[in-house]
Formats: sequence, structure tokens, C-alpha cells
Amino acid sequence: MSLKLEKKPVYIETPFTAEKARSFRAGDVVFLSGTIVTARDATHERLLDPKVQAPRQLAAALDHKVLYHCGPVARKLDDGTWDVKAAGPTTSARMSSVEGDVMKRHDIHAIIGKAGMRGVDWKGLGGCYLAFVGGAALLARQAIKRVVDVAWIDLGIPEAAWILEVEEFGPLIVAQDAHGADLYADVVKKARNQNN
Repeated sequence: MSLKLEKKPVYIETPFTAEKARSFRAGDVVFLSGTIVTARDATHERLLDPKVQAPRQLAAALDHKVLYHCGPVARKLDDGTWDVKAAGPTTSARMSSVEGDVMKRHDIHAIIGKAGMRGVDWKGLGGCYLAFVGGAALLARQAIKRVVDVAWIDLGIPEAAWILEVEEFGPLIVAQDAHGADLYADVVKKARNQNN
């Protein structure tokens, strides 16, 4: 089965700047190459803790300005490197209340995840939400070229901050853009209109 996209995809590389975020509109399709950092609940807490300083490698990776809501399945090999077996997105809503603060503090401009986020000022932050299809952990894994490093492994494999080098990671749909458009809100609005 081949993948059929309505819009012609855009292939971009990190860093994902505010300028890049503003160049996209809701519904655009993106394939991303470069460095991304996984972040779930515990990593978000540490990224906001003023008493915790990010390790040098993680701080450098954050300069690529992309967080991926993901708890990968990974195992450590005999040579000390890591092998990621699956890396599907986790539901982003859990991080909604803190995401704006994390983005502001670390100058992040793209969030990858599933199901969208509420209450994030994408326009004010110069950022966008890139939706990756849920249940496609192996598709995501195929785009991961290597694990650059892992920070805060004491949090456990799913909650640690994984620094990943990816190539043509996607397809990612711009679901919430830097201009205020929100595909999730549009769907809810259409559903309510149909029921009235």
C-alpha cells in the first residue's frame, strides 16, 4: 500500500526556527531531517526545573528546536550504543499545561506528537504542532538513523530525553500553526455544526 498525500510534502532540516514555523500553514505536510529530542512528562519537569542544568549534549540538541513526545522502546547493545526498536508518538495533551513554558525557556519552535495540545500560544511562541500518526512506531523507527545520546536515563527508558538523528521523519501534518489555525478545533467545530 502506498502513501497518498493531498499536499506536496516539504522536506526540511533542523534547526526548526520560528521563521520556519511561520512559513507553514495548517494542513501542510512535512518530512524532517536532523536532530530531535524526545520528551515526556518527567523530561518536561526537568526542563523547567531551575535547579537542573541540562547536560551539554542535551543542551546542544535543544538548539535544533524540536521536541518529540515519545517514549521509545530501546535496548543497550554490548558495545554501549543504543538500538531503538520502536518510537511512536505519545499523546501530547498531558504536556499542554507546561509546554508553552518549556518552549519559551528553551527556544523550541516545533512539537511532534499525536492528538494536539490545548492552551499553547503557537502564534506568540512562533511555533507549530506537527502531528504524527499514532500506531506507527515502526514507521518512526525507520526514520531514526542513530541515537546520538540519551540524557536523564535515571528517569527510565520511556521518560529519558533521547537525542535522535532522523532522516525524512514523517509524514508530519502541521495541525496547529504559528498563525492560529488549528485542525483539531476545526474538526470539533464541524462535528458540533453537524449535530445541531
